[in-house]
Amino acid sequence: MTSPRSPSVTVFNNLLEPLEDFIQAQNQALPKHPNQKYTYLDFFRLIVYFYVSGSGSLKLLVQTRLNLGLLPERLGLRPVP
Repeated sequence: MTSPRSPSVTVFNNLLEPLEDFIQAQNQALPKHPNQKYTYLDFFRLIVYFYVSGSGSLKLLVQTRLNLGLLPERLGLRPVP
């Protein structure tokens, strides 16, 4: 069984695969802000999902579908603090 931090193979993950090395490098290269609770990798995945899903509002996506756990765990998207 996979955890949300290690997503299973999905079309969404296949879409991100060509960018995975770049995203990991950016995640490590960018300095972490003292108040930062969300990684660059998590942020990038969320933004890509927002555009691919056709959601009309990022705020609505985060406050309802994501933070209330209405999205499949297979996507590996975690709630925004």
